Amino acid sequence: MPPRGPLISLEWVESLVGLSMKVPEYWWQGCKGYRLHEGVIVSFSEAKQRWNLLLNSRDDNDLYLMNYTAVSTYADNDSYTIDEFQLPFAAIHVGDGIIDAGNGIRYTRTPPSEWTKVELEDGLDEGGRTIDPIEWTSVKLYIVLKRRSHMSYISPAE
Repeated sequence: MPPRGPLISLEWVESLVGLSMKVPEYWWQGCKGYRLHEGVIVSFSEAKQRWNLLLNSRDDNDLYLMNYTAVSTYADNDSYTIDEFQLPFAAIHVGDGIIDAGNGIRYTRTPPSEWTKVELEDGLDEGGRTIDPIEWTSVKLYIVLKRRSHMSYISPAE
């Protein structure tokens, strides 16, 4: 059966493949636990308009269909790759030109052909901005270790 609503943008869909996930047991029907299951988005089902989740488990090779609400809710925010993915408030549909971030901010979507384009300021021949080095002003080096109940300061031997 074809989807009832507007189709999700395939260009954007492809950009979520590889997203790390941490899904609690209670997400599965009939389960009530809170243990997190790690996995990754491996593909998208055009027919179902859902992402396929593959768990990082030796004994479970099944794919689990997830809608965008579940994908954005259970994305692993602690993953070092999380910043590589565009996770707006709602899924991006074919023809969407404006993305609602859900916090009063709306973004205008650029065409997919410009997603990797770097625009340079007038007169510059390379991207980014230059930063002057910060002058070293201290003689001693202090390292701060954060722990649950207190902070420790370690100073090197003089």
